[in-house]
Amino acid sequence: MEGQIRIKYPQIQLEDYQQESFSHQDRVKVKDHTEKNNLVKEDEKKLEESEGETAKVSGGMQIVSGIRNEKKGNFFYYDTPLSEETGVWIPVSVPPMSESEHEEWNRSLCLNGGYFPDDDLGWNHFARESKDLTLWDVFNEMLIAARGKVSAVASGDVQRCGISWLSSHLLEQAWKEMAQTLTEANFGNIREILEAEPPKWLPDSAASACMLCNLRFHPFMRPRHHCRYCGGIFCNECSKGRSLLPRKFRTSNPQRVCDVCCVRLESVQSHLMDHVSRAAQLPTQDLTDLSTLRSWLNFPWGQSMEYEIYKAANTIRNYNKVGSLKPEKSIPDAILKQAKGLAILTIAKVGVMVTYNVGTGLVVARREDGTWSPPSAISSFGVGWGAQAGGEFTDFIIVLRTESAVRTFSGNIHLSVGAGLSAAVGIVGRAAEADLRGGSGGLAACYTYSCSKGAFVGCSLEGSVVTTRNQENCRFYGNPSITASDILLGSLPRPPAAATLYQALSNLFEKLESTTICLSQQVTNNRADEEALLALKAHITHDPQNIVTKNWSSSVSICDWFGVSCGSRHKRVTTLILQRTSLNGTLPPQLGNLSFLTTLDLRYNNFHGNLPPELANLRRLKSMILMVNHFSGNIPEQIGSLPQLQNLFLSANGLSGSIPTTIFNSSTLQKIVLATNNLEGIVPENLCDHLPQLLMIEISFNNLSGKISPNLQNCRLLQVLGLSNNRLTGSIPRELGNLTMLKGLYLGFNQLEGEIPRELSRLVGIERFAVENSGLTGQIPPEMFNLSSLIDFVVMNNSLSGSLPTDLCRRLPNLEKLFFFNNKLDGTIPRDIGNCTFLKQLRLGRNNFTVTIH
Repeated sequence: MEGQIRIKYPQIQLEDYQQESFSHQDRVKVKDHTEKNNLVKEDEKKLEESEGETAKVSGGMQIVSGIRNEKKGNFFYYDTPLSEETGVWIPVSVPPMSESEHEEWNRSLCLNGGYFPDDDLGWNHFARESKDLTLWDVFNEMLIAARGKVSAVASGDVQRCGISWLSSHLLEQAWKEMAQTLTEANFGNIREILEAEPPKWLPDSAASACMLCNLRFHPFMRPRHHCRYCGGIFCNECSKGRSLLPRKFRTSNPQRVCDVCCVRLESVQSHLMDHVSRAAQLPTQDLTDLSTLRSWLNFPWGQSMEYEIYKAANTIRNYNKVGSLKPEKSIPDAILKQAKGLAILTIAKVGVMVTYNVGTGLVVARREDGTWSPPSAISSFGVGWGAQAGGEFTDFIIVLRTESAVRTFSGNIHLSVGAGLSAAVGIVGRAAEADLRGGSGGLAACYTYSCSKGAFVGCSLEGSVVTTRNQENCRFYGNPSITASDILLGSLPRPPAAATLYQALSNLFEKLESTTICLSQQVTNNRADEEALLALKAHITHDPQNIVTKNWSSSVSICDWFGVSCGSRHKRVTTLILQRTSLNGTLPPQLGNLSFLTTLDLRYNNFHGNLPPELANLRRLKSMILMVNHFSGNIPEQIGSLPQLQNLFLSANGLSGSIPTTIFNSSTLQKIVLATNNLEGIVPENLCDHLPQLLMIEISFNNLSGKISPNLQNCRLLQVLGLSNNRLTGSIPRELGNLTMLKGLYLGFNQLEGEIPRELSRLVGIERFAVENSGLTGQIPPEMFNLSSLIDFVVMNNSLSGSLPTDLCRRLPNLEKLFFFNNKLDGTIPRDIGNCTFLKQLRLGRNNFTVTIH
């Protein structure tokens, strides 16, 4: 697949955040009530029929706005609305009222109050005059619900609550207005939470009792804990919550918080899961880093989901490698196409007769649209018995063939029972098994494929228990209540942290689709590519690893042959890479028929004979890498006519003759490496006239003669110039000082003369400077000691004079190799030579240095 998979993870902006003030259940019930009851029309009809009559409504409250009533009861009043962190609320109280307040109330001068009548509220309270509905009327109706009528409102029996005159439409509209008010009031509080700074924790001595329930702490029965958000001290019963904390707290795992903070943080958990959780972070472990042990060996117990993702991607990558070498051992395409999910584990197995196995991994489900679900962490422990002995690490790929198999792995625990034959000697072994799995998620059959490393042989009947690592799932996704079913069967988005896993899965199934297309078009496929590769196979006389002998077969599409890659559009061969395979033979002229080939890499083999001129027919070739072989004869002049050639690596062969001048006319060339051959002739003076993109020219260890051309200054991008171990004469051109991009200059073991040009001190980026054994004279320019990027400074076996600066190590802080052996230097050896932190090799002998003994 070209490029990287780009994963769109859902973003939650503060501006888009809206808090739900009412539950979904309440809103559904109000909607149902609206549809079932047309209260407005019914109430108008009842008002007409009940003129002068009294309808009893149990437990009602008289609404006072605009109505004078002499009857006294239990009075109440409400104060001005208050705004706090929890939102807007209206204080309501029922204190005794003074005589003056009674008089004001009777004169209808008090507007923010009411009373609960001693008897039931009748229709005559509402029929005295035409009444306009106000916001306080709505509030009074809500107080009715608060006095025990909630169940009636929820069930739709509004008449029984005494609010039959109030339409459900107006009630729902009032609720929406209040929800909007609460949302606006809480918006600032949400921003304050997301921008909160980590608190300073209270010392343990600050509280002897829980700051919430006020119960005294006990070391066993009621231990103390700090809330990670507010820093207070609480008992374990009052701090059971786990919540993600804002970004400034610098933690990606859910942390222990008190019950109050847990409620407060609940409103921003969705936002934090998408930005702060471990699942939302990009992966940092690189599958291409082969310098670490984990890239070669998957450890059976992964401490984190991130490592499980790395292991799974590494397992898939290794499976592709082994499967390409031995297609008969790979998962059949028919099974892989129908896979509903994959479980990928690494298991350690050891024992004699009775074996124990333990390991961890993950499982992913394949959705209907072909995408993959987020991963769920799993672990396995089991016992086997039978004729077996040894120990091994095994990477398992379990193909979940049905939805039932996915549901089995989405449960908390299941049992696997199966039988199989296993063999692992050395670093790679393979096995295929069928097993039966049953547990809390159901019963299903699965296919298991494995790749083993170790020394183990035998056949066994095995049983293992596979459990979901719920705690690790919760930590990774930042959701304490998430389940494996939510992850595998739900609609959670793909986490960015699993990008490497999705890339590996994409490559696996893309190759499967590519194979299908290639097989369907095998009859009509371009025969020229196949014939060219079969000609190469016929010219290979020794294949110790049987890579080409057994793998390159006409019964299989050439796109699946080892070392061969095809383009996605035309299915033509684009790369041929057979490096380090110990192949012995010659190159046939038919290779020139691979007209879509862009990379030819046969390095580190035993190919011999001449390079066929037909290679010049590879008009799309960009890289020709044939170094470290036994090729002989001349370099074909036709190679210089390749219009797209960028890299030409022919070093460490037995090539002879002169370097074709046509090579230096290829304007696309970036790297020319012809070192360690038997090439002779003169280095062309116009070498850089037609090579504007040249980055490297390495032609050391040949028999070239002539002078170093000042024309080299025209290669403005040149980074490496290697001319050492030849028969070059003359002086070092001062024009080389114009190559400001140069990092490596190798001119040693030639027959040069003259001084080191002072202009070379302008090479401010130079890292390696070597002019040893070249017959140079004169003084080393003092400015050369100001090239702070120098790592290797090698001028030994010349006739150079001068002295070393007293602050050598300060001027050359990166120095690793200092070779000034056998020259005519004088003065004293700098005292700070021991301060060169990175210095590994030092040779200053056979000079005229003086030593002062104190």
